[in-house]
Amino acid sequence: MFDSLNAVVLTQQGRWEGKLYKFGLKEKIYDFAPFRGSLTSQEEDTFKIIREAVTTGKIDVSP
Repeated sequence: MFDSLNAVVLTQQGRWEGKLYKFGLKEKIYDFAPFRGSLTSQEEDTFKIIREAVTTGKIDVSP
């Protein structure tokens, strides 16, 4: 997992590299807003499956 704290530590240690770092769901930098009951239980289950696939890299959503 790569988070903003790791970025700070790498910078302090002089190990920050000039490369593309990807920050997203997998790294827990951001997350989806809560649905607050706007989805059916079936839709929530489907969303959880898709979210897990994106988080684990099974589905690539990078541009």
